[in-house]
Amino acid sequence: MESKAGAIMRRPQLDRDVRTIRERYWELGYINLGIRALSVFSDEPGLVKITLEISEGEQFRVGRVAIRGNARTKDKV
Repeated sequence: MESKAGAIMRRPQLDRDVRTIRERYWELGYINLGIRALSVFSDEPGLVKITLEISEGEQFRVGRVAIRGNARTKDKV
């Protein structure tokens, strides 16, 4: 994560952080992941609290992989 507490809030940086989190969850099989960034502005001027609300959904696993049309190499390696 690039975003740090006390640092200047930059939207492109937050978007990259969300993308990084999404990619990590996809690697774990959470392909229907939902991430929502919530911003709450503080009473103190210039401060915002960012909360990432993550909805994992169902975890998926690869079942069977079928290769068709392979004429040049063996199907089983």
